Amino acid sequence: MGSHHATPQTRVVRQMRLWFSLFLFLMSTAYFVYGLNTLSFVTNIGRPGPGYFPAMVGGLLILFTSVNLFKDIIAIRRSELHPFQFAAILASWQVHRGGNDEYEGEADRPIDVALVVFCLALLIGSITFLGGLLSMTLFMVALLSIFNRKKVVMNVVYSITLPVLLYLLFDVLLNASLPRGVFGI
Repeated sequence: MGSHHATPQTRVVRQMRLWFSLFLFLMSTAYFVYGLNTLSFVTNIGRPGPGYFPAMVGGLLILFTSVNLFKDIIAIRRSELHPFQFAAILASWQVHRGGNDEYEGEADRPIDVALVVFCLALLIGSITFLGGLLSMTLFMVALLSIFNRKKVVMNVVYSITLPVLLYLLFDVLLNASLPRGVFGI
């Protein structure tokens, strides 16, 4: 899509997505490099060590974030917008919200990002007190109730299923227990 078809709002969203994708790619790379340099892959008895999981996850994160970054770069080039045009970003915040655009309504997304960051902060802050399983369940309930309001039953199913599967993966399969909280779970 050329810039004559892209609204200022669309261009702003594309730039924001590009910068966010770049940030995620850099953080994924840092996570991977940190895991490689500080953790061993195998223990003394031949079992997967503390570096095994971070290397696997870090490699996948790099792969997926690089694909996302590549797609965002293509979208920026198609809109003929340079990623360093900060004046265009600032000037476009007050654009009209109407129109038939693929990013219609996404100008309100900064509040969504703030809510996700807040929920993540609560998860991190509560994990040692409430334990991994309960904290992850509450995190999922909170996040899904914000972003998927209409599917309450599915939210509850996902909020219980994912933490239980992660518990089984870490505690049972990998023998790397999740933090236990005051309730013993």
